[in-house]
Amino acid sequence: MSQRIVIANPTVRTLGVCVTGIALWMLCLGTITGCSKARTDAITMVNQGVMALNRGDVETANGYFKRAARLDPENAAAHYQQGLISVAYKDDK
Repeated sequence: MSQRIVIANPTVRTLGVCVTGIALWMLCLGTITGCSKARTDAITMVNQGVMALNRGDVETANGYFKRAARLDPENAAAHYQQGLISVAYKDDK
């Protein structure tokens, strides 16, 4: 039987909120400068992933971050959040 250890890390939550603010700013900037639909969709997915992570739904959050990275491979926030999840929520296999 595998046990999952959930780490309550206020730093991760704080970073998530910060990244959400940055992503929202990027979305506004993208609207003004004419970003591609894929890029704005990826930003939206990162925001949804951060909200899911703040609710404690790690699996859903990781799915959003993976889709965001596929839509926009240059989206650093998506890759960064995936890295945080990978480090903080390792499976015991």
